[in-house]
Amino acid sequence: MRVDQFEKIFGALQTAGVRFLVVGGVAAIAHGVVRYTNDLDLVLAFDEKNLRDGVTALMACGFKPKIPVSAADFAKAENRRRWAE
Repeated sequence: MRVDQFEKIFGALQTAGVRFLVVGGVAAIAHGVVRYTNDLDLVLAFDEKNLRDGVTALMACGFKPKIPVSAADFAKAENRRRWAE
């Protein structure tokens, strides 16, 4: 990924008020570790509104979920609890 893609993603999430963390290779690079990565790992706070807003913001950037459920279904805590069981 290019820096402008990160800026687009982070900007969209911030504009939507999404609570998120950058983890993985990009986080390591941001802390000065020299390494290669070709993806962006994000962790979103798991409350329904935050997840819904986060997925909406990412979809507006051209990303789409790979999971076989809708973003609205994934955002519901009861669904995630049931799937985990």
